[in-house]
Amino acid sequence: MKQRSLFIALSQVMIVSVLLGACAAPAAVPTATIAPAPTAVVFPTAAPTTAPTVAPTTAPATAAPTTAATTAATAAPTTAPTTAPAGPTKGGTLTIVDNVDYATMDPFNLTWTNPAYGLMYDFLVVYKPDYSGFASNLADSWTFAADNLSVTFNLHPGVKFQDGTPMDAAAVKWNIDRYRDKKVASPASDVLGGLVTDVSTPDDHTVVLKLSQPSAILLDTISGMGMVSPTAFQKIGADNYGQSPVGTGPYFIKGPTDQVANDHRTLTRNPDYAWPPTWFDNKGAVYPDTVVVKQLTDDATMFSALQTGQVQVAPIPTQFLDQARKDSNLTVVQGIENGIQYIGFNNQAAPFDNKNVRQAIGYAINRDELVKVGWNNEADPIYGPLSPSQFGYSQNAETVARKQSYNPDTAKKMLAAEGWVPGSDGILAKAGKKLEVRFLFVPDDPSKRVAETIQSQLADIGVKIDLAPEDIAALKDETKKGTHQMFLLYITLADPRSMCFQFCSANIGGTDRTRFKNDDLDKALAAMDSELNPDKRKALVEAAEMIIIDQRPEIPIAVKHLFYGYRKDMVGGMKFDVLAGAQYQDAYLLKP
Repeated sequence: MKQRSLFIALSQVMIVSVLLGACAAPAAVPTATIAPAPTAVVFPTAAPTTAPTVAPTTAPATAAPTTAATTAATAAPTTAPTTAPAGPTKGGTLTIVDNVDYATMDPFNLTWTNPAYGLMYDFLVVYKPDYSGFASNLADSWTFAADNLSVTFNLHPGVKFQDGTPMDAAAVKWNIDRYRDKKVASPASDVLGGLVTDVSTPDDHTVVLKLSQPSAILLDTISGMGMVSPTAFQKIGADNYGQSPVGTGPYFIKGPTDQVANDHRTLTRNPDYAWPPTWFDNKGAVYPDTVVVKQLTDDATMFSALQTGQVQVAPIPTQFLDQARKDSNLTVVQGIENGIQYIGFNNQAAPFDNKNVRQAIGYAINRDELVKVGWNNEADPIYGPLSPSQFGYSQNAETVARKQSYNPDTAKKMLAAEGWVPGSDGILAKAGKKLEVRFLFVPDDPSKRVAETIQSQLADIGVKIDLAPEDIAALKDETKKGTHQMFLLYITLADPRSMCFQFCSANIGGTDRTRFKNDDLDKALAAMDSELNPDKRKALVEAAEMIIIDQRPEIPIAVKHLFYGYRKDMVGGMKFDVLAGAQYQDAYLLKP
C-alpha cells in the first residue's frame, strides 16, 4: 500500500534506480540519480547488502534494540549546488501533482496516500533520507527496554497542533490508542492491535508503549502514523474530520472549501512550524504561502502542465521521459519503486482456489512485454514477492521464482491437467463452465496498457479476461469483501512485512486482498516480524518468500522505475530522498 508503509510512498509518502540484493552486491549504483541543477539535493543510499548497522526493520535506529535510538540523520547531500543561489524567497504558491485517485486526509481511515498527507502531518519518527534507519521528528529520542517489551518516546517540547492545542503525551496516547483500535480499523491496527498492550504517559513529554512481544516492525508502522489533534477530531467528528483535518505539519488545510474532490487541495503555510527533521536547512516555517496539490491522473495532461509551468513538481510518465530530459527548464530525478506491481487472485474462489491454475497463469505472463508496453522499459521484471530495494530481498528466492518464467505451452498443459479443455471458440471450459475471469484494475494509463496486454496474453492460452476498471477506493473495497476474482495492484513498503499485509490470514477482509490462508506462511511471517537480529531476520524473510513463490497467491510482474521532474526555472531548494521522494521543507519559488 504506497503506506510507506501501507502509507507508502509519502513525501514521507512518496515514493532510485537501484537494484539491491540483500545478500549480494548491488546491481546498480544505489543512489538516486539527478541531472545537475543549482538547487536540487539527493541524499546518498545506505545499501542493504549486508546486515545494516541501522536496520529499517529492527528496533532502535543506531544499535541493538536495547539501546537509545538516534535523534538525527547525518548523511550529507550527494549533489551540491553548482551555482550560488540568491537565497530562499518567501511567498507565492507552489503547485504539485497527485496522480493517484483522490484519498481522504483522515489517517485513521486512509484509503490511499497522497502528497498532501506528508505536508500537513508529522510523525513520531521518520525514515532517514538514506533509509538506513529512523530519525526523530516529533519524538526527539526513543529507548527500548532490555527485554524489548516496552519502548519509551521522549517528545520534542513546544510542539503545537495547527489549532493551537499542545502536541503532548496525552495527545500521542490518544492517537496511538485510536490507531490500534480494531473497531476503528485503521491500516496501523493490523500491527498495533495485538502488539501494543498499554500506552502510559509518565509526564507531558514521555510516552511508554508496552508490547506483547518483541517487534521488528513497530517503528516502521509508527513512521506512517500522522499525529492528529484530539481536540479537533472530537469536535469535528469521525465522519467529517477528513474535510477539516488538523495536524502539526508545515502546512494546514483551512477547511472543507480548500479540498475539492478529484480536483485539488490547497494547503496554507503554518507560521508556527519549527520542528522539521534535522537534515533540512530551513529550521522554521516553510517559504511558500500556499501549496496546491492538483489531482491529475491523465499522463499527457500531467506532463503538459509541468512543461507549461502550470505545476512546478510532478511525476513524469515514462513515455515523456525523452522530452523531459531534453527540456532545459526541467530537472529529472529517477528512482525505483520500494515494492512491486502484481496480479492478485481471490484464492478462496474458483478457479484460483487451485494452486496449479494460479501457477499456470504465471507461466502465461510475459513480464518483458508488460515492462515494454506498460512502462516503456522503465521497469524491471520481478518474479518474487519483494522488491530488491526492500530489506530482506533474497536473490536466491528470486532465482527460484524465475524458474516459473514465461512458457505458454507449460501453462496450457497445466490447465489441461486440471480438466480445462478448449471449446469451439477457443476459450477453455470445464464441466460446462468457461474459464472467464473479471479483472479489476485502476484506470491510469500504464495500468490500462498492462491490463490490456495481460488480457491478450491470457487469451493465447484460452482464458477470457473481462476488463473491469475501478477507482482505487472501489477496488480496495471489493477486494476486502471478497467478491473479486483477479486484480492488478501494487504495494510499496520499506519493510518486508508487506508480505504479511498481503498474505497473513488474519488480514483477510482487510489488506490480505488475495484471501490467502496458509498456516506455514502465517508462522513464518510471525517469526519474521518478531526477530530483531537483522541476519536472523533475513533468513526468516527468505523462508516466507519461498512459501509464497511455491503457492503463487499472486503473480509479481514488475518493479517500476519512478521519475519526478520539477521546473528548475521556477523552484529552488528541492530535496529528494534515495527513493526519489520529494521533500518540500527547503523548497521556495524563484519568483513568488
